[in-house]
Amino acid sequence: MDWGIHLPHLGRSVSRDGLADFARRAETAGFHSAWVSDHIAWPAAIESSYPYSDDGAFPAPPETAWLDPLGTLFFVAACTERMRLGTTVLILGYRPPVVSAKAVASLDVLSAGRVILGVGVGWMKEEFDVLGMPFDHRGARADEQLEVWVGGDTEPAFRRAARYGDAFHAAFQPVDEVAAGWRRVLELAGDAGRADGALRLSVRLYLDPDGVMPAAKSVAGSREQMIDTVGGWGAIGVDHILLDPVARGGAEGRLSAAEAFMGDVASGV
Repeated sequence: MDWGIHLPHLGRSVSRDGLADFARRAETAGFHSAWVSDHIAWPAAIESSYPYSDDGAFPAPPETAWLDPLGTLFFVAACTERMRLGTTVLILGYRPPVVSAKAVASLDVLSAGRVILGVGVGWMKEEFDVLGMPFDHRGARADEQLEVWVGGDTEPAFRRAARYGDAFHAAFQPVDEVAAGWRRVLELAGDAGRADGALRLSVRLYLDPDGVMPAAKSVAGSREQMIDTVGGWGAIGVDHILLDPVARGGAEGRLSAAEAFMGDVASGV
């Protein structure tokens, strides 16, 4: 199992020194990859439904500090040597495609080939409107840009992963839903003539030692419970887990939880 960790590039405790320390210590702890999420600007009133919460509400208010995802990865590339650098996920329609391609290619060169490009088509119409980018037909436009990682939980996302992706990346979904989606991706990959084993399955989950987030979307509880949870994900084909730590104490608390996980749990999987 490869282990990823979400970087603290958003929220109240964002800082240069904190991000650099977090990245270096995560690499020392043995994390395979470090990841960022993509939002730029959004209004206070949002009617679009957030697909990763039970009530459809987006949890971040518009005044949330949120560093640019690719800018963050450029910085972390200079602070680290081994960890791969991923997006979970880069929204293709937020930026002109040539600009995105130039930035990602530059990052890949400057990081010595460590980029993992996870992409999606986006869900928040209001953010597209703020950015002056078209929301309608964004899936069709995205199809023209793809030969990369793909994330999402709809039939078009499954088709994109099967046709273009190196992996399918799910986020904050119960294991039975991911398993069903993965079976569909593999079916579509076969129809597209992809070789067996051409795609990997990745999932993003909360690392939640105190059990405050939904259990079905988390690695939570005691060491034994966490090992059992990871085993359940491995049983459906997951070979990469991106952990989004939830803990008190800001970035330092989240990093401490991640270091404890790598020392106590990952070593036992």
